[in-house]
This record gives sequence, structure tokens and C-alpha cells, in this order.
Amino acid sequence: MLLLGLWLALSTTLQAQPVPLFEEVAASLQALGPQAQQRQQVLQRLPMVTQLQVVRLPAQLWRYRSFELAVNAAGRLVPGRGKGLGTLTVRRGELSVLSEEAVAWNGRIYVGMDTSEAVGEVSLVVLRTGAVTGQVLLGDAEYWVRPLGGGLHALVTIDPSKYPKERPTSPYHDGGGPGEAGLNDAAESVQPEKAVEQETQAFVGSCAQEEALGAGAVVQSRCSPEVVRVLVLYTPAAAQGRDIDGIIYAAINDANQAYYNSRINDRLPANRLKLELVHKQSFSFTVQNIPTDDVERLAGDAQARALRDQYQADVVVLLIDDNEGSGGWSTTLGVAGAIPHGSSGEAIVNVSEVNQKAYAIVKVSYASGGRYTLAHEIGHIQGAQHHPDDPIDPQGIPYARGHRFVAPVIRCINDPPYGRRCFQEYTYNATVMAYTPWPYVRIKHFSNPEVMYYGVFTGRSDRNNARVLRETADMVADFRDPNELRATFFYTSDNFPYEGSYTFTAQPCGGRGTLSYQWRKCADPFTCGPVLGTGATFTTYLAPGSNYIQLTVQSSAGQAYTVLREVYVLDSSCGEEIFCAQAVGGDTLQVVQERLSAERLPAEPELEGLYPNPAGDRVVVRFGLPEASEVELMVYDVLGRAVVRRRPGRMEAGWHREVLMTDGWPAGRYVVVLRVGERTLSKTLMRIR
Repeated sequence: MLLLGLWLALSTTLQAQPVPLFEEVAASLQALGPQAQQRQQVLQRLPMVTQLQVVRLPAQLWRYRSFELAVNAAGRLVPGRGKGLGTLTVRRGELSVLSEEAVAWNGRIYVGMDTSEAVGEVSLVVLRTGAVTGQVLLGDAEYWVRPLGGGLHALVTIDPSKYPKERPTSPYHDGGGPGEAGLNDAAESVQPEKAVEQETQAFVGSCAQEEALGAGAVVQSRCSPEVVRVLVLYTPAAAQGRDIDGIIYAAINDANQAYYNSRINDRLPANRLKLELVHKQSFSFTVQNIPTDDVERLAGDAQARALRDQYQADVVVLLIDDNEGSGGWSTTLGVAGAIPHGSSGEAIVNVSEVNQKAYAIVKVSYASGGRYTLAHEIGHIQGAQHHPDDPIDPQGIPYARGHRFVAPVIRCINDPPYGRRCFQEYTYNATVMAYTPWPYVRIKHFSNPEVMYYGVFTGRSDRNNARVLRETADMVADFRDPNELRATFFYTSDNFPYEGSYTFTAQPCGGRGTLSYQWRKCADPFTCGPVLGTGATFTTYLAPGSNYIQLTVQSSAGQAYTVLREVYVLDSSCGEEIFCAQAVGGDTLQVVQERLSAERLPAEPELEGLYPNPAGDRVVVRFGLPEASEVELMVYDVLGRAVVRRRPGRMEAGWHREVLMTDGWPAGRYVVVLRVGERTLSKTLMRIR
């Protein structure tokens, strides 16, 4: 159970206090000009919007690694910093660069310096213009951030229970029961399911690679996993009164965050599944009254098909205004063109049909935010289905269902003159693919029987969207170019994690032909300097703070890929026991070093740690792989009996974590054994009651 009495935990620390994420602005919307007024009107027409406050966010948001959030006695977000307000801290990891015009600031919310368990999350997209679009989730509360113009933003309070309720019409719709479907889930006792061993799906489109080899071309090693390239079109009405670019990037970022939360792409830097926006543009298209007919017309539209081919998009999404269309659109938030059929995600029988119909239409106000309809509709194209009580395709993959569940929470309030009072409540949760009959609300998770939310598992063996999304990722990513060029890089330094000389090494994959490289240093994510290196490796001096390194890889076959990463290093004048407030941005040295270690590859297999140790009801096993390897995780008690035997199989290079539930283990000493190929690593774990 999660304690939600957050506002009572006021932390007093030695380091500098982070700046507030939101500062209240004393200005009326009427005084802000016509653009702000139009955007306000668009927001206030939405049924789930309950309050709109004008706020200012720090300029150049990407430069900050942590922020302060203020909450009132009811635990609700309040702009600014004031007497009597509780404070929380939101911390990000590595900055996510979405494109040359957008970055994502994704962080977790914690009480003070306690980072053992997050109490919320922040997902913000920052455009080159400074406009910020995104969402704050804190306990059961939801907030949107939307740009108004002129450097000001709206902090929008959302009532999740007032999102439009879908009606059961089609397995292809983001639509659900008028009221009561699925309420029997409230009484279910959800138990963890045995882990399902995964196999790598055969690559669709491998014939193209074989043909290239036969012709004598140089073919790079395949990228695995693949990136799904998304083309987003939008009608002129959808862009009216909105920062449409911010909404598009936020919807893509929300999908990727849902993959991360669901442990679909938490194997950084080698994500198992990721969406990438390849192009966006205004598009003239008129929806009518039958959503399934409209998406079929879109899939057959000559201009839409030409744009898909031009940008090599695996999936195409059209955003429409909430008021466009009639008939079935009055109860539909989105629709997908096809769902894969088969006995599993590795045995799809209608790949060609799904490829041809990999189109979706989504209402713009629900593409991101608390509905995640863009992620929902692309999920259908990837093989994910609704909850079993919602409309489903009977030919779809049998275990690829969404999930609804109830989780207990403890809420505490200040109640003068009685003082602090705590009581138990329940949250009714629906994963991304499940409908939301009252009183359920959607969470940023795909169903997964191995991932918990508020202490309850988010899926079952027969409700495992995460599994099918992993299995079909390569299939969907190969709908256009089966061997696109991609790249990342890693770095090494004798000075790590302090300032000094760092060497960067390119890691290209996919593509055809010989490769060339260009390295640049950037002042920020949007401003890069001249080419400083042209080899597969590059050495440069990194100063304390955030450094931005850009790598562009080009092939002789005309392919190109650019990746930009933030590399954060410390000032060597900071001692091991000193808080470096200016360099670290409010984090302790230990916190920053842990975060930095996640950004480098280990030189050899490493069982990095067990957290916490001694363990209570669960323990996180963290380990690193220098290259893709076969992995087995075992835990033995003092008598040599195996209490855990987990075989994740072949895992990509990078840092990984496995969560072990230890609440059923007797107190005592255990040995955690990690086998990586022929190597065996071990650490001792203590279990306490």
C-alpha cells in the first residue's frame, strides 16, 4: 500500500533547495491576448477540466535535473512556494532528445531525499520555442501543462473520473462500456504469474537483407530491438487553439513512458520497443460517421499512402478535432485499422493486412494526457487488445488483453483540531488497452503480470499486453524499411564521473553500405557546433555539468541517423561527503553517481547491487552487460535450495534490473547468483521481517 499523506513530509537537507517547477502568475487570461484566450476556451470545453491556473516554468527547462513541487494540506499541487505548504522533489534521469526541435523531461516525484519509492511522475515535452506540454501525476491527482504563449503556461487540474466514457462498439476502438462492464474485477485476488520466457521473433523483411548480401553490398548488423517510425498527420481543426506540435510529441513521449513503466523498454540503452516521430504535418481529411469506415478510407487515401512511403513510416496516425465527425464519433476517441491475428505474437497470420492497414485516427484532446489514445490505437496495430469484458477480436492473440484492478492506498490529512488522520481508500485502475467503466481510470501502464502498481500486479498470464508488444515490435518496425540505420554511443573515462577527457565510441546497427561519422559538441539540445571528429571514436574534454554530444552516422547507401545525448559530469572539487548544490542541482553526490553509472556500459558483466539489502518484501537486482548475452538469475537459501530460478534469456548490452518479491521468504541469509554466459557472479542478501 502507498502512503499518500505526502504533504506532511517536509524534508530538511543540507543541499540547496531546488527551484519550483511552477510559479503562479498574477495575470488574467483576458489580459494575455487572443491566443491565450483561445487556448483557454479550448481547454475549458473539456469535461474533465476543473481548474486552470496561469503559471510560469523555468526557462531552458532541460538544464535542470530536479524541481520542487508544493502541495497543500489536501495533497494537491499548488504553484510556487509558500508558508504552510508541503514540498516534494521531482528528479529526472538522462534527458530524452526526441528530435532537433523537442526534448522530454521525464522524472519521478519523491518525498524529500527518500528515493526508494516514487509517489508520482512528471512527463514534460519542451520545444525549441520554450513551449512545454505534458502531465503531472501525483497520487490519484492528474494535471496537464499546456502553453498559452508569451512564455506562460496553463496548469490544468483534471478530474480523471470525468473523461468521456466509451461505449462498446468495436475491438478496434478506444471505447468502452456505458457503465458497469468489468466491475467484477474489483473482487478479484490478483496473484503474480510465472514469468513467460521470450523468444526473439524472426525478422520480417529479412529477404531484403539476403538480396543485398547477394548483390555484394555491405550490410551492417541488424538493430534489435527496432524503433517503430510514426507519421502523425492532423486536420486544420485539430491544430486550432492548441500547440499541436507539443501535443504530438507529448503523445509519443507518453507511449514510450508507458512502455518504460510496463518494463517493455526499461533495458536502456537497448530499448525493446520505442516510438519515434519521423514527420508531422497538416492534412486535409474529413471524417464522417462510422469510425471504422473512416480509418479504412484513410488507409486507402493516395496522399496519406504517399507520405507514408516518403517518410518510411511504419504507422500513420491522423489527429482530428474533438467535434469532427458525427454518428459513431460521438462515443469514440480513436480507431485503429487492423489487429494482428494468431496464437501468439510470434505467429501472426495476417502480417500483410496489418501492414497495409497500419493507420489510426485519434481525437486530439485525448491523444496524450490521461487517456493515452495514440498509444492505445498503435497498441492495437501491435496486437494488444482490450479487457476480456470489452469488445475484442476473437481472432486476436489470446493473452494480449488489457487489465483492470483495484489497489488499496492509505490517505492522510491534517484535520484540526483532531490532528493527523489516516484512512484506507481504493483506486480503480485500467491499463492503457482496457476500457474505463465507472469508477476506473486509465493509468500509464500496459498490462503485465510482473509489474506492480500500488502494490498490485497490473496483469495476469491471460492479460499480458507487455508480452505481445515485445513479440510484435520487430514485425511492426519492419513494415517499411526492414533494415534502417540507427546508432547510439557509449563513453569511457579515467576521470568518470568528474570533469576531464572522455572517449566516445559509436555503436551503429542496421543500414547498408559503408559508414561515415560526424561528432559535434552542443551548447544545448538545440544548438550544436561544427564537426569535431569523423572517426568511429571521438575524444574530448567535458566540463562539470551537462554536456551534449551529437553523433551523425551516414551510409554510402544514402541512409543517415543522428543521436544526441546528455552526459552529466561532476566538479572534482566536490569531496565524497560534500553536497555540490550548484553542480548537482540539489542531488547528493551518491544520487548523481548512481544516475551517471546508468549511462555507461560496463567493461565486463557486473552484478552491481541488491537494493535494499537487507530486504523487506522485495529486492531489486541490478546488473550490467557489456554485450548481448544469455542470462540466468538464481537465488539459494542457506541449505543450497533454489528459491528463485529466472531465465530472462538473451538480453541486450546495458544496465538491467530484475525485481524479486521476497515477502514470502523466511528471514535469513540468501545468495543471489547471476550467470552471464560462462561467467558466474554472486552477492549475499539478507532478508529481515
